[in-house]
Amino acid sequence: MKKLLVLFVLTAFVACLYADLMIPTGKTPLNIESFKRAIRTQPNVSREVPEYEFVTDPINLITNFYDYMPGSYNSTPVRVQPEISQPNGHPAGGVYITFHARETAGSTRREYYAYIESDGTLFGCETIGTDPEHEGYSGIDIDPVTADPIVAWHVNVEPATPDNEVVVTYDLFHVLG
Repeated sequence: MKKLLVLFVLTAFVACLYADLMIPTGKTPLNIESFKRAIRTQPNVSREVPEYEFVTDPINLITNFYDYMPGSYNSTPVRVQPEISQPNGHPAGGVYITFHARETAGSTRREYYAYIESDGTLFGCETIGTDPEHEGYSGIDIDPVTADPIVAWHVNVEPATPDNEVVVTYDLFHVLG
């Protein structure tokens, strides 16, 4: 019985100390309504929508269930080809875009590319790699001679053979035309 009484007195003492610590310090809360009015009435703040014009109407590339850093670590993975590719002299001038996406909410993140022709027509939007693991954060550049894109992305690569050789995949974009 003594132990129970001592435990009860100790609990009451700690509760009283805690209650003393919870006394307000005299600070008043922020009046949110006056704060909102102050922001709206600032003379130099413009809420007007700027004028804009699309040279080419926007197009849908893919339905994406992955909404985080669609590009690369250090740049925007969008590159414009030169007007004419060399050495064959094929007309080019299109735009290559790489991004990572998920086609469904439960699928793995894959790396995709899209090629938009110079007139704004979407020519292709497909996966780049063949690895079923998560892929992403691509970087892209254009070969200055052939106007072919060079794309790099990261993926977990497991040893493919007992000799620990790694299988490297690549895609030849210029085969599309």
